[in-house]
Amino acid sequence: MKNISKSQLQLYLLLIVLLLALSSMMGGVFSILSLIIAVILVWGFQEKYHKITEKDLKEQLVDEVKRLNACEAHFEDVIEYSSDIGHFRAVFDEATQFIAVISLEGTLLYANKALCDFAGIDESTLVGKSYWELPWLKHSEELQNRMVFSFEQAFHGGTVRFEATFMDSKQGVNEIDFVVKPVMSGNGEVELLIAMGYNITDLVHTREALTERERQMNALFESAMDGHFFYMLPEAIPQSILEDGEDIYGVARHHVFTRWNETLLEHFGIKGQDLKKFNMSQLLKMGDEAFIQICEDVVFNGKFHNVVEMYSPELDMNRVIQLSVIAIRNLNGDYTGSFGVTRDISAQREYEQKLEYFAHKDPLTGLNNRRSFFAKARDVMNQTEGYSAVVLMADIDRFKLVNDTYGHSTGDMVLKAVAAEIELNVGSSGFVGRYGGEEFSVVFPSMTQKEAYELAEKLRMNLENLEIKTKEHTLRVTISMGVAKIKESDETIEAAISRADSALYHAKDNGRNRVEIAE
Repeated sequence: MKNISKSQLQLYLLLIVLLLALSSMMGGVFSILSLIIAVILVWGFQEKYHKITEKDLKEQLVDEVKRLNACEAHFEDVIEYSSDIGHFRAVFDEATQFIAVISLEGTLLYANKALCDFAGIDESTLVGKSYWELPWLKHSEELQNRMVFSFEQAFHGGTVRFEATFMDSKQGVNEIDFVVKPVMSGNGEVELLIAMGYNITDLVHTREALTERERQMNALFESAMDGHFFYMLPEAIPQSILEDGEDIYGVARHHVFTRWNETLLEHFGIKGQDLKKFNMSQLLKMGDEAFIQICEDVVFNGKFHNVVEMYSPELDMNRVIQLSVIAIRNLNGDYTGSFGVTRDISAQREYEQKLEYFAHKDPLTGLNNRRSFFAKARDVMNQTEGYSAVVLMADIDRFKLVNDTYGHSTGDMVLKAVAAEIELNVGSSGFVGRYGGEEFSVVFPSMTQKEAYELAEKLRMNLENLEIKTKEHTLRVTISMGVAKIKESDETIEAAISRADSALYHAKDNGRNRVEIAE
């Protein structure tokens, strides 16, 4: 034997002790025999122990050192593992989301600080409880059933995620994004479950507020009296690229109508159509040059605002559209498209034109009213130097009798017929105004007194032969006229009108239905 173990050494010593004990208790031959055997064992032990000490002591010491080193390394691993466990626990407790580790039996093994704070209970109280007995599930049987269903799915290897309402320790309502995941072993079996919860209460409230705001904006967008549209690019274009000379027409062509309301379609007479089939130039029925101007203003100046007049064949009418377009940019300042508002101001423009018309025109006859006539006449006065200008005053004969006999509505018909005939005969050679009542005035800016007289005579005869038909009667009327030249010495147009008016009354005095020239 080359080696002797500790157990062998102990066995040798035990045998020697027993033999010595027997020799002392028994006498005779057996005692002598026991002593002999003990001596032999001691001698053999000494011989073997001596041999081991000499031959194997160094080797055994090396083995022992190796064993001790291995133990030291293992001890260091244990210390390092313990340190890792400590670090893991620190991270586990510092996590803001709720985390729980659950056994296959459904009991809670670990819970982090966030979860314990939420429940208002120490981890030691939570550990060992079944997950369906946890305090934050007691307020809702529906939630309990949902959790049981989710854990059952996770026990079979599935990952489950859902949002639910939980009550915290202070009875506060919290919206939690809940995830249950299985932890798989090396052979693919479920060992544990990890349940994680994210408190998304603020996010849910923000989302609800945004949803409500979006609902309100959609209602406003769809019910607005104005047309609204988004005209967007497939991808953003940095402003630096645009400023470096990017083809603006190429940029404009890539825009697409992505959203619009029905009012917009009504404005352009294409109700019910898909606006994605149109580009803005088609919608506005404008040429490339005008379209490019809009794009440049929006892209480089950030906005466009103007009035667009167009003919709508679908509606068979002229439309006047007030168009406002603003640029839309992302957080980097890159151009992404535009938002536009259209307002049909056709009726407003028509009303404005009517106001303009009636500010200068007589509402009954359509001739220049007194104020407009005098404004134009004064302009002629300022330009008569070096050439001739003439004023004509005309008055319907016995017009009061027409009103008294046939009524004012017939009288109005007579006024309109006479005004139309005067304007027809004067044409572009002058301008006509209703001076007041049944009296009319005419200015010929470039005509001699003789030419004006001849035109007045022709007008008188045409009116004399004019038949004015009503539902019940056919009437004829005559007019008397006076003609006066505008003199260079006249300081105001009223001076020339006064002379023409005097000539008019001479015509009345001389029998009516005639033309007189002022002296």
